[in-house]
Amino acid sequence: MTHLRLSTLLAALLLLGGCNNSGRLNDDDDDDSGIDGDDTTAADDDDTTAADDDDTTVADDDDTTVGDDDDSTGSDDDDDATGDDDDTTPIGPPPDDPTGMQNETYCLDWSTVNITQPPGLVTLLSTVAGINLADYPLLMEPTTVDVANGQIFMMVSAAQQFTCNQDLTVSTVDLTATQPGTYAPPEFIVGPDDFSTAIQSFQLNLFDLEISGQFSQDNLQVTQGVFNGNIDITAYSSTACFLLNCFPCPGNPSLECVSFQADQAVWDKTANGPLTFVP
Repeated sequence: MTHLRLSTLLAALLLLGGCNNSGRLNDDDDDDSGIDGDDTTAADDDDTTAADDDDTTVADDDDTTVGDDDDSTGSDDDDDATGDDDDTTPIGPPPDDPTGMQNETYCLDWSTVNITQPPGLVTLLSTVAGINLADYPLLMEPTTVDVANGQIFMMVSAAQQFTCNQDLTVSTVDLTATQPGTYAPPEFIVGPDDFSTAIQSFQLNLFDLEISGQFSQDNLQVTQGVFNGNIDITAYSSTACFLLNCFPCPGNPSLECVSFQADQAVWDKTANGPLTFVP
């Protein structure tokens, strides 16, 4: 008798769950219905091909490729790569002086940088190695800017701890030594090339480093900065490679690397003039 009562109660609950406020079963707006249930193809249902449905391909629908839809590739859409979309990088006005950044040094503000790969890098360096990346800015200098040919040449180096003054114990690296960077004001992209610097006991080795960003209209900043490359984590590989996708570092397969990606970086123009070349 107890089992019968429980079964009856469960059936009643399931029936009520399938009813709308008027007491009848839903015939659309349902996930899977064939007629009145969960697999219907009636309008406004998750499996329909009619407008405003999660699986439709027409305008304003989650799965459409047109209009202002979450999965669209049209402007103003979350998955779009252009326009005013959540995944796009807005393009600012070109610099008033399109070559005014030449032979000027820009200092990276690490506090603005959003490191997406590898996850937890900042925490790892802080808790395991006792290193605060913000104390060791990177420096960047556009050495030549050729607007007519859409080219830019870029040198990078490291700063002394807590400052934006060049650390002359660290070699400068020409990210455009093998090929010029591209420059379409205000945007630029340089690299890939390798860069290394010592931060206390931590040797920061970046392979195939590529840097991009936008010069501000007054040339006082580089904004929307992006880093792409591979970072050497050999010192922590025994632990990190259980959690991350490690692979032999390009150019030095004896080292363990993971992908390095970061965005939202801001570089501020210094008053130090050009970098000093350090072999």
